[in-house]
Amino acid sequence: MSIFNFFRSRTNNDNATTSSVAVPHPRFAVDSAAMFDLGATHRLDQMFRAHERDAAWLDNFYSAAWNASVVQSDPAHFDGPDGMPYYRLNLPSPNADFEAQSLSNLAATCVEHNAGVAFFSSAADPDTAAQFVMSMGQIDAMLRYDSPDGDPVDRAGSPAKALPQGDRRVLTATPSQDFLPAYTARALYRYMSRIWGISDPRVHLLIDPTLATSRNLVIGRKRSSFRSSEEVGDEMARLLWFMPPNRALILMPEDWSLSQMDQLGELGDAD
Repeated sequence: MSIFNFFRSRTNNDNATTSSVAVPHPRFAVDSAAMFDLGATHRLDQMFRAHERDAAWLDNFYSAAWNASVVQSDPAHFDGPDGMPYYRLNLPSPNADFEAQSLSNLAATCVEHNAGVAFFSSAADPDTAAQFVMSMGQIDAMLRYDSPDGDPVDRAGSPAKALPQGDRRVLTATPSQDFLPAYTARALYRYMSRIWGISDPRVHLLIDPTLATSRNLVIGRKRSSFRSSEEVGDEMARLLWFMPPNRALILMPEDWSLSQMDQLGELGDAD
C-alpha cells in the first residue's frame, strides 16, 4: 500500500464542511443547480487541445473545471507521479452514457480525505498523462477563500516596510481553526508521523512582520535533522501541498523546544 494512501484512515464524510470568507458573488460556490455542466465540459475539451496555456487559459480553466460534468474513475483515487493522492476525473466519452461528477460536488470530500484532483482528457490516458492537477490546498482555498490563489491575507504579504528600522515584534500562538483547519492538521499529522517517523508531531504559529509572509506555521522539526538543503525543500514542498497557496511554513528554530508547540493530534480532533 502506498505511503500516501490516507483514504483508509477515516470514515468517509461526503458532507465535510469548511469555514469560508464572505464573498458577494462567489465564483466557486457549491451550487447543486450549477453542477454537472456539459457546456463547461465542452470548454475543457477545447482547452485541453490548446498548445499554449497562459494566464488567461488558467483563469478560464478554473471557471470551467469547477462545475464541468466529468467522470470519476474506478478506483476513484490514485497516487500521482509526485507521490501525492488524487481523485481522478476524466472527460466523458462522446455519445456515451456516464454517471456525472463535478469538482464542486467533490471538493469538500477532497479536503476531508486529504486529496487533490487530476483531470484527464480520457479514461484511457495513463495516470502520468493528466491535463491538469490541483493540490488539496488549492481546492481548500477555492472552497474557503473563493480563489485558487489562497487566503487574501497571505496574498497581501507583510507590511514590514512600514515598520520603523529595528522594530521587530514577533508573536507566537496556537494556530486558529481558520488558519489550520482540523482536516489540514490531520494531513500534516499523517505525513509527519508516517513519513518522517515523528511519534508526536507538533506545530505552532509565528507572526513576524519582517518576513515576506507575516503568518508562518512552524513545523516541529529542526533543519539540522535533514541531510541537505535539497531534502528540506522537497519535504516542505510536500507539506505545502496540503495548504492553501501562499501560506508559509518554516522549520522550528534550533533553540526551540517541542514542549512549547501544539500537538497536531489534538488540532486534528478539533472538529
